[in-house]
Amino acid sequence: MNLSEFALDALKGVIAVESGETPYFSGPQLIKLFNHVGFRDTYRSGFTGEGLRSNLSRRDYTLNRLERMNKSRQLKDFIEHFVNHALAGLDPDQEAKFFSRINQIIKPEGYIIEKIDEEYRVIGNDVYEDQIEATAHFEDIQKQIIDEIRNAKYMIWAAVAWFTDDAIFNELVSKSKEGVNVQVIINDDEINARAGLPFEDYFETHKIPQRGMYGNIMHNKFCVIDLKTVISGSYNWTKKAAYNNESIEVKQGRELAEQYAAEFIKLKNTPI
Repeated sequence: MNLSEFALDALKGVIAVESGETPYFSGPQLIKLFNHVGFRDTYRSGFTGEGLRSNLSRRDYTLNRLERMNKSRQLKDFIEHFVNHALAGLDPDQEAKFFSRINQIIKPEGYIIEKIDEEYRVIGNDVYEDQIEATAHFEDIQKQIIDEIRNAKYMIWAAVAWFTDDAIFNELVSKSKEGVNVQVIINDDEINARAGLPFEDYFETHKIPQRGMYGNIMHNKFCVIDLKTVISGSYNWTKKAAYNNESIEVKQGRELAEQYAAEFIKLKNTPI
């Protein structure tokens, strides 16, 4: 995760806040937060008083550690730990304000925090050395997609141009009823309308119309599951696709899944 000096300085003010609506963390509490992601700091105490190493203020100490973690996966891990730890015990209004403040800082930097299965996760376009396992499928593709959907525990975000397959739809409905965060992006066109699938009755749905003078369309065909699995390929989620020569890849990898999730968020936030 790579943040600008401006963003790091703003985060410092949220983490080491002196007073206000956001939670206060003492020196020992700050050390505990940073040690959770790999630091080995100690809090100096004794007859000469107590404080942070090198007599740094809470804010200077926080900025120093943020700068040391910048441009690494460690910074993302820390922000996730901090947000989930800091929000514990806040009432809904305080939580919303705190959540919004963090996103205001990191969103211009290409990141966003989303709540998935009661836990906040940082999503962005970072690429690390992530072990990716990929499997290609050329037959029984509908079954492969349904099997992956059934394995979902937390979230399913699908951006598919055309979605008319009621078998896949019914699986998404089942997972939504289990409490899984299901969101779908499809084209707002006659093909999807004729299918008559009641998407909005069961989960968050975004329908994207044609854009521009040439009628450009959303032509994606991907699905993100639990921020670790990506399904992508030529296969639209339609009844007709089952009889075409199609292919998909099922890929496992946290960072890759986050890249697709970031694109999903970008798509659903595109002004209509």
